Amino acid sequence: MSSALVVRAPLAWLGTGSLVRDVAVVVERGLVAYAGPAAAAPEPAEREELDVDGFLRPAVADRH
Repeated sequence: MSSALVVRAPLAWLGTGSLVRDVAVVVERGLVAYAGPAAAAPEPAEREELDVDGFLRPAVADRH
């Protein structure tokens, strides 16, 4: 079983139209399994945690 990566940050824009405070992003097998408030995030048994002192947002690509 591979471990999950849990990234936590104080603030994020997740594409929902509003900012989310105290956010967690859970990545399992290279895919985002959860992105939202840290209080509602799943807690995988095997995980690595990364605390970011900043702002998270989705990747943006200019397709022009």
